[in-house]
Amino acid sequence: MALLGGEGQGPGTGPAESGPVQVTAAPNLTHGDPIRFLIHLDRPGRVRLVLFSLAGEEVYGTQAQGNAGGNVIPWDLRGPSGSPVASGLYLYVVSVENHEGTVTRAGKVAVLR
Repeated sequence: MALLGGEGQGPGTGPAESGPVQVTAAPNLTHGDPIRFLIHLDRPGRVRLVLFSLAGEEVYGTQAQGNAGGNVIPWDLRGPSGSPVASGLYLYVVSVENHEGTVTRAGKVAVLR
């Protein structure tokens, strides 16, 4: 999946962290609408997003080249089989790798159906 976004676009709803990588999940509580992961980078890098159930099962994963500035990765609330995920809490990990190393951010989102 490609990363959407470009130079100068901020994450919009306020970053979850400060520093070279800022991540916000919007909305972080959804009743079935897709979740957008808003990722602000201070420089280009390889972005990987992975979501896990509380049982530790990977339910979604993607990676793409991220641009300096704002980037968006949408999640359509579907699991590996393509079926909608169940209601529950999901943990996400965003890793960004560039020539200076790797930065990782984590958080949680809730799906209510």
